[in-house]
Amino acid sequence: MSMSAEEWNPLIYGPKSAVRKVLRRLRLLPLVSRGAGVVLGARNALGLEGALPITRHDRLTRNLRAILDRSAEFLSELGRVPIKGRIVFPHLRGHPYLELLEIFLAYRLWLDGYEPVFVACGGLPVCNNYTLGEDAARNPQVCRTCVRNHDQLLRASGVPYRDIVTSPAAIGEALSRTRRLSVQACHEFVYRGVPVGELVVPSVARHLRRTALFASEPDEVDAWRAYVASACVLVDRLSELLDEVRPARGLMAGGWFMWYAIASHLLRQRNVESVFYEAGFHDAPKGHRWVFSQGVPLTDPGWIAESWREWRDVPLTAEENAHLDQVLAARRRGSVYHPSPLEDAAAIRRELQLPDDGRPVVALFTGLTWDYAIYGRGRAAFSDMTDWVVQTIRCMADRDAWVVIRIHPAEAILHEGVYGRENLAELLRARLGELPGNVRLVPARSKVSSYRLLEMADAAVVFASTIGLEAAIAARSPLILGAYSILSDRGFGRQPETPSAYYDLLADVRSLPRPRPEEAEAARRFTYLYFFRASWPLHFYDSGADGIYSIDRFRIRTLDELRPGSNPLLDRLVAGIHANGALAMPREL
Repeated sequence: MSMSAEEWNPLIYGPKSAVRKVLRRLRLLPLVSRGAGVVLGARNALGLEGALPITRHDRLTRNLRAILDRSAEFLSELGRVPIKGRIVFPHLRGHPYLELLEIFLAYRLWLDGYEPVFVACGGLPVCNNYTLGEDAARNPQVCRTCVRNHDQLLRASGVPYRDIVTSPAAIGEALSRTRRLSVQACHEFVYRGVPVGELVVPSVARHLRRTALFASEPDEVDAWRAYVASACVLVDRLSELLDEVRPARGLMAGGWFMWYAIASHLLRQRNVESVFYEAGFHDAPKGHRWVFSQGVPLTDPGWIAESWREWRDVPLTAEENAHLDQVLAARRRGSVYHPSPLEDAAAIRRELQLPDDGRPVVALFTGLTWDYAIYGRGRAAFSDMTDWVVQTIRCMADRDAWVVIRIHPAEAILHEGVYGRENLAELLRARLGELPGNVRLVPARSKVSSYRLLEMADAAVVFASTIGLEAAIAARSPLILGAYSILSDRGFGRQPETPSAYYDLLADVRSLPRPRPEEAEAARRFTYLYFFRASWPLHFYDSGADGIYSIDRFRIRTLDELRPGSNPLLDRLVAGIHANGALAMPREL
């Protein structure tokens, strides 16, 4: 049994309109998109977007403007607030999903005396928005659409913002600077003291949908050069802006993609800390929970370390344990990745041709090869996911055991308009040839339940997947961590620091002792911290009705709902931002 794109796509992006389907079939979509872009650009230039709403984005910005219209007293009060400093929001993505959270946070911080300054992009040679929705080849207006939507949302929001002006001359100069660079030279490129080559690796990997440093095709090398050129432009323009604004703090998403990685690096150079955030993925729908980190990008597993020190010795209450069990049960019943998982163990064995012959089963749970460029590095047996799987197969090839490799379902999902160009099965066959007879691959499209595989396995091995949390909580069999990730140093799982130590653990998995009760308890406490205490339910808008990134309706009617005393969660979060402390909720919230 396998998932099809037709089943996955509506869950992620919502149903496509009939008109769009017809235009795509007739190959007219790029032409219509270009024409619509010209019309919308002219309309916005004349300031008529409010009078002539056409798109979903128009309706969204109109509703945002209505919130401001009902907030006259709040806005008037801002003009009388003494300004203690500025907070820069280097958000250069023309999509409101993340920026709306920033806008509401900005108004609250402004009321506390910290004037926000948002950054608007005037266009770059390339960025990750080229793979949002559709790739640039099918949507030549993607850059203009992004710039137009971003500008329209910021104007509707009423927050102060500055344009990063990118002239054709500046872009041409940056492109000429990188025109003859090899991939290795791109990776090692330093501009004005900023290691831009290293900072763009996650963006390049996401753009290529494959491991960035293995790029070899001409279009891949060109993409590398364009990203380094874009990074140089950003260094120039953001440096000018930061020197002018002199912010006291930065606030931005994640910290790994090009815009944020460069902005946070430039802020650190100026001894300015940043707050990083991302949407919580643990409770559906997205947009109802948000994770925050003080000074540590969310790519670094250490972002949660301070909060873990605070909570690791605090037992969960009966209510907290029940809440955690409820959410874990819901995750097992289905998700975007597994809307209807196959749970029957006998059926799984038949599908995988995995006889129940008494031999031990080692289950590996993988991720995306081009997504792990963003993970932090630390003491671990492996730092490359593909190498981890290859070496595990080689180690286990002659053993009297089964190896089941659950390839992450996201590998086969249409990711922001484009499929991944790298799949693990092909990489393994390229490196190993024919796989050993005791190895079974569970394809990305398979409906086989990962949770049932956990129960069938004598040892669970993960690179950085959060399914390791469920494995540790269940405590049925040993959990082995192949990489340094957010699961590391949390009091559960075996953490070999060298390949040889890792191979020793695999030598006889049935001889490994089962996890101790205190390990399962540590896993429960950490999971609760990760899922709930560090994941703030700031519910400014409803989302998920029309794809996981949709903005369905605003929950707040006026900015007065952001005032101190109106929202205890917001009060506590803002206090944590001001205090430079760990951003985890106290138990009473």
